[in-house]
Amino acid sequence: PGENVLPVQSRLAGIEERYKEVAELTRLRKQALQDALALYKMMSEADACERWIDEKEQWLNSMDIPEKLEDLEVVQHR
Repeated sequence: PGENVLPVQSRLAGIEERYKEVAELTRLRKQALQDALALYKMMSEADACERWIDEKEQWLNSMDIPEKLEDLEVVQHR
């Protein structure tokens, strides 16, 4: 009976060691995925800002400068 205890304990120690390695790899993978998600969100927000700036720039380029003071006040409000 005592002969089988050592191989079982040795196998158990090996399994526990492999489990720790897998758990660490899982933690690193999760962190990498969270970092990638944060980067994609930031890039998406930057793209949205860039589109907004482009729209405003097109609007400004197409805008006629008014000659009347009242019309200028309307444009300034926008």
